[in-house]
Amino acid sequence: MPSIITLADLQTITYLNSQVEARKVAPAIEDAHEACEKVLGRTGYALVYATHASYTALLAYVKPWMAWYAMERAYPDLYAEADKGGVFKKSGEDYASVGGSDLSMKISTARSRAENKLERLQEYLEANLATYTWYGTNVDGEERIDETTKAVAGISFHRSTQQDRYRG
Repeated sequence: MPSIITLADLQTITYLNSQVEARKVAPAIEDAHEACEKVLGRTGYALVYATHASYTALLAYVKPWMAWYAMERAYPDLYAEADKGGVFKKSGEDYASVGGSDLSMKISTARSRAENKLERLQEYLEANLATYTWYGTNVDGEERIDETTKAVAGISFHRSTQQDRYRG
């Protein structure tokens, strides 16, 4: 059964070089499919996965998000890979490998694009709940990714007395 996104989709959507081997991005594509199941829910993911052709309007939002999500996950594997002698990064004839900070920047950019596409996907799904009735259904307490409830990630806005300027 074909995947929702493939290496060809990554090359088209994210402008990934056509010389990149499929084996280097395959784990990232699997990660994107697992995340897609958490966004669409088990029921929605199963329907979209089984019958792509029926969901062309939805796939216009799903594929870009999945592609950028996969790229975020693929960059570390594209940077270095394990071999029998350890973990190596390849430095070709006229090419120079990027450093850790450059790699972090690429990952951060892909993450930002993926989050942007996810927000658009969820807005589309919520605006079309009559069409995608399965989106609002939770099956057996499944784990779901929901960007609509923004949490403040452990940040406390409580002002401590030690922050006062007057100490005496």
